[in-house]
Amino acid sequence: MNKFITLFFFLFSCSLQAQQNEIKIDVFGLLVDELNVSYEWLFSDKLGIEGGIGYIYSPERLDTITSNTTLIPGVSYRTIPFKSSAFSFLIGAKYYFSPNPKANRFFLGTFIQFRTTPKIEDAYFEAYEEYFNAPDRFTPNANLLVGISTGYKLLLFKQKIILEPILGLGLNIEESEFDIGGFGIAQELYLRLNCGYRF
Repeated sequence: MNKFITLFFFLFSCSLQAQQNEIKIDVFGLLVDELNVSYEWLFSDKLGIEGGIGYIYSPERLDTITSNTTLIPGVSYRTIPFKSSAFSFLIGAKYYFSPNPKANRFFLGTFIQFRTTPKIEDAYFEAYEEYFNAPDRFTPNANLLVGISTGYKLLLFKQKIILEPILGLGLNIEESEFDIGGFGIAQELYLRLNCGYRF
């Protein structure tokens, strides 16, 4: 068993040396409360396979009528802050049309991204039930985003530093947010600005 494990890691390290690899972080995602980290394996001059993981952290609020803070003249509200969070997992492939020297410049790609069921703080449900005198029927679900993308990979500083803007369009597939059954499909933009390192 020990010999098998040693052989596995030896072959894996040889693969890393023979091919090129990239570690990237999505700068745009940080501006919209998402942390996305990805790894791309470049197994030829024109083809790359990418995998990634993300964490979505969204501050939200629920406005209920009360006598504390006035948002609209004649109507008083109380703002209940709460947070929702979820994880995402991505796998995709890219084709580079005119790389120089390898896997850069203009590309087209396809991707699948799975997002876990959002976790919403109890403060939201407690405030909702207190105000409306009934539990909230809203039940967020996991969803699947399937789409295509295009972008441009720029290599800087001895072709080690990566700057990669990406624009894509996907279909978001998820169960109904209310307890009525069925699925919903909606279009969704896929935007990223990756910065990373090639090794």
